[in-house]
Amino acid sequence: MNDRTANSMKNEYKVKLRFIVLTLFLVVFYTSLLFSATVYIDPGYSGTTQNGNIQTPYSSWAQVSFANGNTYLQKRGTTYTTSGKIFVYQKSNITIGAYGSGARPIIISSGGSGTKVVDIGFSQNCTVSDLEIASTGNATTCILIAGASSYNNTIDNCILRNCQWGFRATSGFDKIKLTNTEIHTISDDGVFIQDVTNVEISNCNIHDVNMNWYYVGHSQSQAAGDGIQLLGNCNNFIIHNNIINRSNSGNKFSIIVNSDTPNNATGVITHNIVTTPL
Repeated sequence: MNDRTANSMKNEYKVKLRFIVLTLFLVVFYTSLLFSATVYIDPGYSGTTQNGNIQTPYSSWAQVSFANGNTYLQKRGTTYTTSGKIFVYQKSNITIGAYGSGARPIIISSGGSGTKVVDIGFSQNCTVSDLEIASTGNATTCILIAGASSYNNTIDNCILRNCQWGFRATSGFDKIKLTNTEIHTISDDGVFIQDVTNVEISNCNIHDVNMNWYYVGHSQSQAAGDGIQLLGNCNNFIIHNNIINRSNSGNKFSIIVNSDTPNNATGVITHNIVTTPL
């Protein structure tokens, strides 16, 4: 076999390999489209038939069973009240959002300390968008993402309010985006992220955090809330184009990045507008 023949066979093998890889990708992609579904929730709906279709939606998130690849939408202008939480566990490619016209739909929990209003664990490629998430019982967190196998999850265009923490992410996983979100009336940190790599926080409006300053007391042990806190191994973060208003409570920081030795935290903080206590 001469060199020309050998090179020709190598090139032919590469072409076939590319074709096989592309074919497998397309099979997976179109299979996910074929078997994905959109589920509708309207807390104001009282019809006899409730099966998640847009004409006959569920009236409660408690009726929902999360399945990989599905989209779950609450009707705009409605409020869903629960004593517990919405729990997404070991799922992938889930979208939770809104449909219709009007104000963001509200998900509000009366659960107290320990309650995560939206709790996403060990899940990948999930998105929560276009919702207002709150508590009437001082729940621990509006949205929590945790679990070592979590990956590439996004919170976008939400309002998070009236909890101890606005958004929390922990447990040493990779890739989070928090974008275009307002976080306010929070007892402690607006955002707390620990040991998560490739974090992006952008175009958020964070204000009225560390409200324990008023609720509990002025010492740091009583009021320890920051606007944004990254702790531990948060390599390759970017915090940009946010508005962080800390003008109405004392103690702590607008943005703080703590690296626990021997871990390192590397990233960029840029183009944020920060207002400090007056």
